[in-house]
Amino acid sequence: MTTGLSFANFFTQWYYGQGYPLFDLTWNQVNDTIFITSVQTASSFTSLFKTPFDVRIISLKGDILVRLIQDSNQEKFKLYYPETVDSIEFDPENWLIQKSSIHLGIEEISNSVSFIIIPNPAKDKITVEVKQETIVKNTLISIYNIQGQLLLQQQLKAEKTELDISGLAKGVYLIKLKSFAKSEVSRFVKE
Repeated sequence: MTTGLSFANFFTQWYYGQGYPLFDLTWNQVNDTIFITSVQTASSFTSLFKTPFDVRIISLKGDILVRLIQDSNQEKFKLYYPETVDSIEFDPENWLIQKSSIHLGIEEISNSVSFIIIPNPAKDKITVEVKQETIVKNTLISIYNIQGQLLLQQQLKAEKTELDISGLAKGVYLIKLKSFAKSEVSRFVKE
């Protein structure tokens, strides 16, 4: 019985080939769009494992599972997702023999960011001060570690909002302000 499908690539890469794929995912969200870049290298001489892979998108409203296809060593995906993304999991059901890393991507930070973080570096508390009164309404503050994991999230309450960071370990963190109109990211250091 024939299926009409060719399994030549599968056998060449996974059965006769050697090694396993190494995935490096970088993602960020701009308004209602998630941008994911997947770079695949291999642990051995097989240069590319053409394969579908699943990504779980986690948000406060729930999780969804999306299947993407890796057809080249670097793939860029653009997904519509109207909710604020907390994190992303690669291959959550462990279908692939692989190693992976996921990073929260940050667009280049310009001097036109409409908020400042005081003090920076900080020990126990930071104050987020917005420069424009208009972005206070419906703005969400999120703090991420360098691996892209969401650690703290709350609504911006006024032009100056104090955040307790005493529970965070020493290191560099990303802070994101997201409103309906735009999303901005900056960094701060916890001493």
